[in-house]
Amino acid sequence: MDQSDEVEALTAGWAIGLHEALNEIERHLTEAQRGLDSAREALRELERLRD
Repeated sequence: MDQSDEVEALTAGWAIGLHEALNEIERHLTEAQRGLDSAREALRELERLRD
């Protein structure tokens, strides 16, 4: 394996790791969005009950 092969392998590994990290961030953001949606719905319900 020459230096360019090593660089290519490292770059591929880095890209895979970055892709996995971005997928994890997306999962967390999706969960956070669901939580916000639930909180908004709860606030709407409280406002409805208050009126």
